[in-house]
Amino acid sequence: MMVFLRTCEVEYECFKIDKNLIGSRQALHDPLLQQIVGFLVRQMDDFNAYDAIKVYYDNGQHELAALLKEAFAIYASRTQFVKDVSPEKYKLFQVADLACTLELTRLKLEETGALSPSEYQFFGGSKNFRKNFLKPLMRKRKT
Repeated sequence: MMVFLRTCEVEYECFKIDKNLIGSRQALHDPLLQQIVGFLVRQMDDFNAYDAIKVYYDNGQHELAALLKEAFAIYASRTQFVKDVSPEKYKLFQVADLACTLELTRLKLEETGALSPSEYQFFGGSKNFRKNFLKPLMRKRKT
């Protein structure tokens, strides 16, 4: 998957909300919606180049699915939400999942200074994580 990530032409942006600073799940809605809509507005020229915009989300969290529909309402006539998304069917969905996992690991590493034992075993240590996983991912990050 890392080889595919390195070679495919994708960019991503990560949205971060510190749940510890916000009291409830409901309170997460507005700041997260603002970040996503802000991204969509900044990328309007890119999105306007396409006849259709497809959103692939596995509906793992009902609140997030509703938030995505709300955010993409600015492109309502051209947005299609793909149903029954499963990782084994969509490689870009897998890439997105990988990017989220690596970003979460990066945030945990920055916060705690160490990987968990299972992360250490999987990534081969924090130095290897930064060099072989995080560095290639950061090249794909939208700036």
